[in-house]
Order: sequence, then C-alpha cells, then structure tokens
Amino acid sequence: MEIDVSHESTSKFAIYAGMGVPELWHYDGRQAQIYRLMEQRYVAVAASRTFPILTNDVLSRFLEHAKSEGQTAAVKSFREWLRAHAS
Repeated sequence: MEIDVSHESTSKFAIYAGMGVPELWHYDGRQAQIYRLMEQRYVAVAASRTFPILTNDVLSRFLEHAKSEGQTAAVKSFREWLRAHAS
C-alpha cells in the first residue's frame, strides 16, 4: 500500500505498478481516491481491499478534518470512528 498526498504523483502510478504496489491512496487536497492494481494498471475503487471499512469518503472526511482541526484532533476522531465501526 502507498499513501500519496502529492498532486504530481499520479504520473508515477506506472512506477508503483511496476513495483507491484497493490493499492494506492491518493489525496488531491480535497478528495481522497483509492486505487487498486488490476492487470498492471490502477483502477479507482470505492473502498480499500486491505481495510474494507475505509472508503474514499471516510478518508476524505478525516483528511479534511486534519486540515481544519489539526492532525492530533483528526487522529483522535479517526480512532474513535474506528472503535465504533470496526467489528
């Protein structure tokens, strides 16, 4: 898995595919998008295969929360959300 927060990095997806990275999380500053490696290319998907409860919307919400409330508050909220939703 690779978590990517760089605007320029989509051009590097082929490099990640060549290394066999099975999943990328890309954040463009507004919206998170999860990509899964399928047949040597990345395809946008709605949720992580590794962490199925994590969707694009959930990731986006907590990343936005970090921008407005700070990383510590966002991590705390995320942990609380995980405890409430993980079974």
